[in-house]
Amino acid sequence: MAKRPEGLSPNFNSIVSPDVPSSLIFSWTFIKENSGDYQKNAEVKVYKTGSNTALITFSTGTDQQADITSHQGVLDLEQTYEWEVKVTAANDSTAFSGRKRFKFGPVFLQDGLVWPDGPDAYEYIGTRKYFEEIRENAASILEDYVVDSIEENDALEKALALFTRETVPSRTDFENLESILWLIAKKEDTYRDEIQRLIEDGLGAQDIHKIYTIFDRLIRIPPREPSNVYLTFGGFEPLYVKSGRAYNNGKEDLSVDVSWQPSDLKPGTCTINFLNELSEDVSYYKVELEVGFTDKACTHTLFYRVEDVESFGRKINIPMDHINFVYLSSSKETRYVLRVSAVDKRKEKSVSYYRPYKVDNVPLGVASYNLRVQQYDLSNQWITQSYYDIYNGPNTAYVHNVTGNVDGVYHYAVRVFDINGNVSDWFWILDYIKIDPLKPPAAPKPRMAWSGQHELNFVWDAVPTAEYYEYLPTWWTNPSIQRTNNLDSPHEWLNPDTTYVEKVRAVNRAGASPWATVSGKTQPRPILEKVQKDVGSRTWRTNYVILMQSGRVVRNPSEWRNEYDDREVFHGEWIELENKKQDGLYVKKGTRWGNNKCLFFLDHNDWRQKLQGKEILDVQFYIRRRNTQHGYPQDGRFLHVWAHNYAGKWDLPSAKNGPNLFNHQKIERIDFNRGESHWISLNKSFGEGLRDGWIKGIAFYHPEAEYGPYSYMRFDAYTFQFYVKYR
Repeated sequence: MAKRPEGLSPNFNSIVSPDVPSSLIFSWTFIKENSGDYQKNAEVKVYKTGSNTALITFSTGTDQQADITSHQGVLDLEQTYEWEVKVTAANDSTAFSGRKRFKFGPVFLQDGLVWPDGPDAYEYIGTRKYFEEIRENAASILEDYVVDSIEENDALEKALALFTRETVPSRTDFENLESILWLIAKKEDTYRDEIQRLIEDGLGAQDIHKIYTIFDRLIRIPPREPSNVYLTFGGFEPLYVKSGRAYNNGKEDLSVDVSWQPSDLKPGTCTINFLNELSEDVSYYKVELEVGFTDKACTHTLFYRVEDVESFGRKINIPMDHINFVYLSSSKETRYVLRVSAVDKRKEKSVSYYRPYKVDNVPLGVASYNLRVQQYDLSNQWITQSYYDIYNGPNTAYVHNVTGNVDGVYHYAVRVFDINGNVSDWFWILDYIKIDPLKPPAAPKPRMAWSGQHELNFVWDAVPTAEYYEYLPTWWTNPSIQRTNNLDSPHEWLNPDTTYVEKVRAVNRAGASPWATVSGKTQPRPILEKVQKDVGSRTWRTNYVILMQSGRVVRNPSEWRNEYDDREVFHGEWIELENKKQDGLYVKKGTRWGNNKCLFFLDHNDWRQKLQGKEILDVQFYIRRRNTQHGYPQDGRFLHVWAHNYAGKWDLPSAKNGPNLFNHQKIERIDFNRGESHWISLNKSFGEGLRDGWIKGIAFYHPEAEYGPYSYMRFDAYTFQFYVKYR
């Protein structure tokens, strides 16, 4: 299969041929597929830009250049065209170069460049034509030398006047020849000694043949080797990464797309420099510029007239296009070779000047890229992982799949490796990618670890990804969220036997979990019991009237019945149901012996100390009813109990005023028969009053004793006991 031709070079803008005033020469390099391959044929086509219709079609056979000057009539000056070449290989396979653009421009010569061949050295000796040829050759040589000096112009005038007088040759001719040869001797190194010997001999007539030979040989010698030409290279711009970006789809996305772009390839310019004075006898320079590498190269053939070189300021810039076939080279070492020869107006070509150049640091194109990443913490302040490579290759994009401990901010940097081995500086991509896939933690599962009477502790297991915990004690007067790094929330100063509700949640930087509710109950206080025995008592009786059977009425004031202290207490009022003798008196039916208020004095200070801050659970008292004859058929079925606030017997009011009672409780549905003992339950308020100091004892008092139903009972006061259960 034929390979694509390389090194396309439309050089018509700088090509001059001595026979072709304006020329179009296209050249290329045929790339062999194997050692036996060769170019069997080539076809060049020229198109108008953007058109597919060929304006010119030209076949070259095995030649690798085409001169299509004869077809240039279809081209317009200063217009842009495209050309391509199709090559046919030895096996008849074909390949196209692809189109290359060029601009058509003219190249003109000032004069025709036609010189007759010189005559044989001895053909016209002794004839006038022979002298005419000497004159023509001398003038031709001097025309190459003449620039502007008076001496050069004078020599040219003398050459044109040679052998024009009647006598040929005349003495003037010899004098002029001597002057002309002296000028030539200064200009030419070749034949300088021979010319000087002729001048020293005086240019006698016998030396006419030598003079002719010298002029003939001078007109045929090639120009000097143009050693005043050299190459310089510049305009290199190393490849670098000019832009880049990084992005992902949010902080939970673990795939980061990183892309970048290299700078434009600018391979530089090769400059052909003409250093010294240009030779006057040179018509044009043929420059063969071998461009490429130490193992692969192509050659551009360039032609420059002397006036062209002068117009370019003796510096001709040529783009360094060897990068177009860098892929063919294995060495990648850039090498340029300069071969320059001078061609004079007689088509004589000088010895080629040769100089190779090894050019370093010429950018050849991208070999690969090096991408690396550095990880910072989420605050983008501290490095958690220094730069490390994540990609080496030719692509300009890479997907970085982040793994491991991914939380952080990622910084990317990329650099380019040139085919020539150079490495660019790092390009720091300014897009910083924050990755934080953390989600709010799951809700904890709190429970009560333990509790006491006044404290309890809620605990929970650690929640993965939680950074700390928050809890909300709902029983606070103004509940507020509390933060902790522990796995518990202890509480103190709580009430016993009370249920407390708390909310707990786990928190991390992504947010908080739902609240989890937990409840726990403090331990109740230990149940204690206290009984007081040996309680003192005293009874107060209202005023009363004794109705005597004789009709006499005895009125008695209210009194303290001290004789019954600590011995007997009463409930209610005894009313005589019949006439009888009582205590030595004959009393009449209906006599009322006065209602009673019987007070028990508790050790209130001790009770208050014991019950302080405690919860009253149960209050009872114990007493035995006396086995007496007093009573009614249905008595003992209810009992009125009161509280009083007298510290002791010494604290009582006068008998006239009587004691003040409060906190009344009527106890019903009891069965208190004569001679029986019972524990009677009281309201908790009796215990609470003792605890809080507003009760110092209890009392019996039937507030409706004068009305039925009646309940008159007598009790053994010394059997009284007071009992409180509390915690």
